[in-house]
Amino acid sequence: GDTEFGKYSFAVAFIGITLIFADMGMTTFIIREISRNKALAKKYFENAFTLKLILSAAVFIATAIIISLIEKDTDIIFLVMLVSLYFIINEITQPIRAVFNAYERLEFYSVLVIIERLIALGIAGWLLFNGYGILPFVLAFLISYSVSFVLGAILISKNFIKLSLGFDLARRPTGGGVVFHAWDLAFSVLVPEGHPAFAQNTLDNYAFVNRAVLRAAQRFLNTQSPLTLTPVDAHALDTD
Repeated sequence: GDTEFGKYSFAVAFIGITLIFADMGMTTFIIREISRNKALAKKYFENAFTLKLILSAAVFIATAIIISLIEKDTDIIFLVMLVSLYFIINEITQPIRAVFNAYERLEFYSVLVIIERLIALGIAGWLLFNGYGILPFVLAFLISYSVSFVLGAILISKNFIKLSLGFDLARRPTGGGVVFHAWDLAFSVLVPEGHPAFAQNTLDNYAFVNRAVLRAAQRFLNTQSPLTLTPVDAHALDTD
């Protein structure tokens, strides 16, 4: 009925907001980087897939907390969590589909989508025809997305790369502990070893970046006055 559809629409809209944080552009990253260098496909996929699982778990937990705080109807809370679960399963399937795109094997992508849609249509249609409520309808999508993920995992493992988890961490060459950036603008610059600006000397690298920042700041401020770096022994501007 209208009430059940309204609850479902609310759940989908609510999940659509939180689900943004489960991707962060990783699907596009996998397609672009693997298509460029297939020798590193396993490493790219492992890192992106692992991060995707972590972000998806965080989104699921955050969704449970937020909906519990703003909604008192237990039926709606349960519905939101079910919808969240099948959307997250769909999200973690996206890296697998991205590999199919990167290798230009769209027949695998098409097979997954067709099977997924047929299962969802068959189960959901049967449930609606027999007068079941919205929860069994949502379960139909949960089943179809789960089957799609399992089939995708089998296809990618047999034809491209082993489905595995892994996470590469970058260590700052300058060492040190945690740095809290409260009032400054923090950024990172990655320079390939073969680039003319690359240097083994850390101070030379700092000088290169600082000169680039000075030129960018001068253009941004549109000033003719030359900008200079703050001396090493200068006091912080916000201290007495």
